[in-house]
Order: sequence, then structure tokens, then C-alpha cells
Amino acid sequence: MIRTLFLFLSLFVIYIFFPIKYHSVSFYVIAGVNQSLDPDYRGLFWESQLDDYFLQYSIDYISDGYMVVNGVEFNVLPHNSSYMRDPQLCIRTSQTWNHFLDHHSDSQWYFRGTHDTYVNVRNLLKFFEQNYVNPMSSPIFAFNFHEFNDKIYPHGGAGWLISNYGIKMLNRSVNKFLKLCKRSYDDVALGEYMELLGLNIVNWQSSKFIVTWPKDENEIVLKNKWSKVKKCPINGYRLSNHLPILPISPINDAISIHMHNMSMKIAKEIIWNIPDNIAVTFLNPDSPMFCNKYY
Repeated sequence: MIRTLFLFLSLFVIYIFFPIKYHSVSFYVIAGVNQSLDPDYRGLFWESQLDDYFLQYSIDYISDGYMVVNGVEFNVLPHNSSYMRDPQLCIRTSQTWNHFLDHHSDSQWYFRGTHDTYVNVRNLLKFFEQNYVNPMSSPIFAFNFHEFNDKIYPHGGAGWLISNYGIKMLNRSVNKFLKLCKRSYDDVALGEYMELLGLNIVNWQSSKFIVTWPKDENEIVLKNKWSKVKKCPINGYRLSNHLPILPISPINDAISIHMHNMSMKIAKEIIWNIPDNIAVTFLNPDSPMFCNKYY
């Protein structure tokens, strides 16, 4: 009895003075019903990490047509639809905002990626731990930049992390977003839309999002040729508005990586075999390369 009481009091003291911080995130993975992948690891790509951490989460898989891949259902939004023509991802993206507020309104964070976005859950949790602003009452965004027609935009392949309050802001005038999106793509339109709402996208650029993996240099990873990797430049490629695509913090510190045109099998094999000193830099927005962060 005394031992039980002592244990209870100890746990109470720990809870009062060292409370466990509650974190919750809703993931949205956007794919296409006509995508052909071999091997197809959708739904089994990065998700196995989730249960290794103290994190409350949900995952919704969204497509332009209903399908089941690896036992995972990819649904169409709104749910009464069976197929949609949405080549620019305008509908799929905007519908996830509405779905988030309808079904996950108590979740602190929203993360939107695509089928080839690889999420490092450990580093995502670190971001949450280091964030000192309430995501339920403040607009918070995190992404990295790419450029299209001399415009910078939040790169969708690397993913967007947005606070609960930020999604509420985006969803209030969603028709304005859809109008902008008809002229380009969802991520290009998101940048324009945020500026329209008075949100300066430059404030939210993060080096934790790798917009394109250096797939032409995979041999360096596979054959352990790290001695060939040159020192990281002070600044990466400068975008049309003179902002750099940030010299990425070491790959092992990244929250998400866009594994564009990569075999999902190879991506899973190599992503955890990168030395701690290796980062990614850019000769131009479409030419990523490995670099040594601590040469």
C-alpha cells in the first residue's frame, strides 16, 4: 500500500514538473489512380516509423479515383465522388483542408505530401518540440522553395507542414485559391494565395525540407564514394528573387525529402545510409547534388 502510494505521488510530481508535451498531426498523402510504380510501396514507404514515437496521428490517402494499394485505401474527396479530373492537384489539395477541419479539427498540425514524399518522423517530432508557438491559435508554416516562371513557391513534393490555425486561414477563402490554381499548380498557387492573405512566404522557408533528391548521384551512396563529395557552398542556387534555395542542413536532420522519379525500393534502402555530414545543394532548381557540410 505504501509502495503504491509512493509510486502514485512520484508519477504525480513528474507530471506536474515534467509534463509530457502532447503532439498531434494529420498526414495527407496525395497520389494518382493512374500512376504506375514498380515496386509500389505506397502506404508502406515511410509510415512504419510512426509507432516508434509518442505521437498522435492520422493518415488519409487521397487520389483522383478510388483505389486500394498494399491494403491501404486511397479515397476521393469529397467522399460522394468516385473520380475527378484534377491534373493540377487543385481539388485534391483544397479538399484536404476542408477534410482536416471536418474530421481532425483537434489535431495541432497538418502535413501534406505526395506518394514520393519521404517523411522522417523523428525530425518532425523534433520540430514540434522546438516550436514554442501554439499551433491552435497561430499561423505556422514550414516548407522549402522551388521556382516556376520566375516565381518562388512552397514545393509540394517536399511537403508542407501547417498549423491548425494556418489551415483555418487557408480554408476561409478557398475559392480564391482554386481560381489561382487553374493557372498553374497547387503548390505554385499556394504561394500566391498565402501572399494574398497577407502571409509572407519568405518567413516560412525551412532547410528541413529537401525539394529534390540527387538521384543522379545514387552511385555515391550505393558504392560508398563519399570522398568524391565536395564542400557545401555558403549559399545555394539563388532564385529569381535572389533568395537561395537554402543549403540544406544534413540530410539526416531533414523532416521530409522529395524522392522524385526514384524507385521506392531504392529510396527506402539508401535514405538511412547517409553519413551525418552529407547535405544537398543545388546548381539550379532542378540539379541537386550532394555536398559535405563539415568538410
